Amino acid sequence: MIDVVPINTVFKTLLETHTEATFAMQRYNDRPRPNFPYATWDLNSLVSIGHDALLEPNSSGEAEILGDREFVVPIQFYGCNPVTNLEHFETAMRLQSVTAALDAVGVVFVQVVGSITDLTELIDTKFEPRANGDFLFRIGKSIIDTGVGNIEAAQVDAEYKKEDDTTITDTIQIGNIP
Repeated sequence: MIDVVPINTVFKTLLETHTEATFAMQRYNDRPRPNFPYATWDLNSLVSIGHDALLEPNSSGEAEILGDREFVVPIQFYGCNPVTNLEHFETAMRLQSVTAALDAVGVVFVQVVGSITDLTELIDTKFEPRANGDFLFRIGKSIIDTGVGNIEAAQVDAEYKKEDDTTITDTIQIGNIP
């Protein structure tokens, strides 16, 4: 499980800094809708990319498993110039200050999935300017497997027969056997 609190804090700050949004909030949070312009986002679930790497166990018998995950963050902008604001936000994802802020919470921006879509429509008696963009991010995950253990010592007793039927007995010992 990822700690979403610092990630949400970074998204809120970035949306309020790199768009015209006067307020940004995570979607579905039971708050009344703020005045235009504002932005919302949602963190979708993590999807595994490829195979995870299993590292060798350490001296305590713990093995770390490392893997890459990706997640899509649908961002909606409401108010003035919604498509332009999301396009500007996409461009800002490549700024050094933005990549540093994302890196601080272990997240990397990859790309916008598809295109930014203009969703402006008539709501009640007036138009609501709105646009949506699905932003793809990646994060590294690791977990420690404590049940691996180590083989501290081993002894192998072997018996070999030669062609002339003589027998050779050999013992191979690795580590200190009590």
